[in-house]
Amino acid sequence: MDFTKIMSKVYLDGKVMEQMRDSYSKMGMLRLDGFFNELSYERLFDILKDTRFIRRKMPNKYSLGNVSRVEMIEKLFLSKDFLDFVNFIYGKKYRKCSVWINEFQHKDYTLLEAFGQDREGDEFFVIFSDSWDDLFGGQIIYKTDDDSFIFSINGNS
Repeated sequence: MDFTKIMSKVYLDGKVMEQMRDSYSKMGMLRLDGFFNELSYERLFDILKDTRFIRRKMPNKYSLGNVSRVEMIEKLFLSKDFLDFVNFIYGKKYRKCSVWINEFQHKDYTLLEAFGQDREGDEFFVIFSDSWDDLFGGQIIYKTDDDSFIFSINGNS
């Protein structure tokens, strides 16, 4: 599957891509709502809904569902098109990336650093969710040496 065919067209516009790169270089983070076109998002979400996740838990670090492989999702995010897109946004020349697929249910949590202590590079999160009430918690809190950012959960972002 061609990554550029499933993305929302607005994110493939040259001027928008320049703005995304500028924002990322200034802030060190970027949130893209409506990342996939609607039909592609629904198809990918259906694949994930049909996936059997293995429950994993390490107190004070994480409680979540994890799956080692979902072939179609991996092909998509390991594609040259995706790598070209993130390299442009990040202003880097990554030659490869890794894919982790996790599922969060009621009372699940993770400290992302628990999963990334031995990883280098930039991170790109894609969120699939039917709906999420902010009162339930579940925000992504991203902390750098200088600042903290809170991302509310929003499907297709």
